[in-house]
Amino acid sequence: MHPLAEIPLHSFALRLRDLPASTRSGVVTDGPGRMALLDALRTSAALRGAVVLGTCSRLELYLTGHPTGGDPWPVVRRVLAEHLGAGVATDAAWTARRGTASAAHLLRVTCGLDSPILGDTQVLGQVRQAFTESLDRASIDPVLYELFRRALQLGKWARHDTAIAAGGVGIGSAVCDLVEARQGPGAHDARVLLVGAGDAAASILAVLVSRGFSNLTIVNRSRTRARALAADAPGAKVRPIGKLADAVARADVIIGAVAAPVALLDADALRPSARRRLVIDVAQPRCTAPDLRCDVVTLDDLVDRPPPARLAAVPVVEQACEAATAAYAAWFAMREVDGALRDLYRDVDDMIGQVAIELRSVDARDELDRVLRRRLRAALHPHIHELRRITADLATAGAASAAAEANGAR
Repeated sequence: MHPLAEIPLHSFALRLRDLPASTRSGVVTDGPGRMALLDALRTSAALRGAVVLGTCSRLELYLTGHPTGGDPWPVVRRVLAEHLGAGVATDAAWTARRGTASAAHLLRVTCGLDSPILGDTQVLGQVRQAFTESLDRASIDPVLYELFRRALQLGKWARHDTAIAAGGVGIGSAVCDLVEARQGPGAHDARVLLVGAGDAAASILAVLVSRGFSNLTIVNRSRTRARALAADAPGAKVRPIGKLADAVARADVIIGAVAAPVALLDADALRPSARRRLVIDVAQPRCTAPDLRCDVVTLDDLVDRPPPARLAAVPVVEQACEAATAAYAAWFAMREVDGALRDLYRDVDDMIGQVAIELRSVDARDELDRVLRRRLRAALHPHIHELRRITADLATAGAASAAAEANGAR
């Protein structure tokens, strides 16, 4: 195998919507939850590097340096079972990738190509947060550092230099766009109830506040988390989960963004009302019951039709991701060249010291020439052999890539 295929990188990705409701509620992707999982992975799997990426729709692990050089999944699965439950740690729930495939996936995620909302702006900040958390806890190695550095750079370029994120898209902006469209000119005076206090709820609340919504109420099972969220929304009220039905009855807009083993917004909570209400459910899985006697806008409804400008940017961003993947793989391959050159300089320095010792007893010019040639050849031979091997591997990888592109063109 050539070095481009042997980047010691593994990734495991979980889409939360693929889990049943009872299991989904146990997957904690907030700060403390990520930190606990990150620490457990480093200590239990003896990895060289680890990054845990959590968003409102996914949980992803990026790992390097497994001590055996083999598949780290058995150890990772055990850690997941201990921290998130046996229902989460199943082979079928996770998508495993290795080497350049892992790198390519992160680049696509960071650019918003793999988000429920195409070009999602929030995911760039979430990748940056995961990167920063791993730096703070010294759980990142050069291979992961370089990958995330390049991913963040590419994600920033995609949003600034292409239309992939035209309109500042994200779960918060998508929800608020809908509320403004449905509620009309008086939308900002609507009484808005937000059920949940996780990442999705925080994103939605931030956009609501920035657009001038002020009549806001938050209901969550943990009042501590609800109060912490409300601190960023002046005037927002917090109600206990036991008062959910009362809060729903007073609301013009109900936004469900909570993970729960059962549907919290059921027929008891959403009783028939003469008031025209807008119900939005962005939870994965849904937090509204399927038998409600009212229309519910779901996350799928919000993301079905990206604007033409964003769709037109997809091929450009995909091509940039492919180029960035190749550049990252080449960077990793060149690390071997750099290592061989460092070894060469070190051995030449050692050779100079050895020659200096031998020259103390050498008088004749012919003998001096013999000593220098012998030592120089001995020092250079293994490094030249290693550089030739790396060059051949790179040439093989380049030929394979060219052949793949040619086949794809056909």
